[in-house]
Amino acid sequence: MARKKYPAPGERRRRRKLTVLQKVVCGILAAAIVFCAFAVIRKAIRPIDLLCEGKSEVRRMEAQYAKDKAENAALRRKRRYLLTPSGSEAEARKLGYVRPGEVSVIIEDKKTAK
Repeated sequence: MARKKYPAPGERRRRRKLTVLQKVVCGILAAAIVFCAFAVIRKAIRPIDLLCEGKSEVRRMEAQYAKDKAENAALRRKRRYLLTPSGSEAEARKLGYVRPGEVSVIIEDKKTAK
């Protein structure tokens, strides 16, 4: 059997040049590896993205809940006020109602009349 010839120390070893077909195959393999790596990274990042999205949705819904709860409390207070005699009278007067025997007088401002 023939032994491989190793270059002497200090001597450069010659590299074989790649053919066009070998270059094309290497390029295709490199592109396939990059594509596969990209797909794996996307798959790994997707759950993290969904988790962040879910957390922001929860925060938004909690804020909306607090806002609705405050509005509900204000409406309950207004309802309680309107169920009292003074509250119903005040609301009726805002709508232009008067008691029997009273006369309704409307005074226009000079600023709004123009």
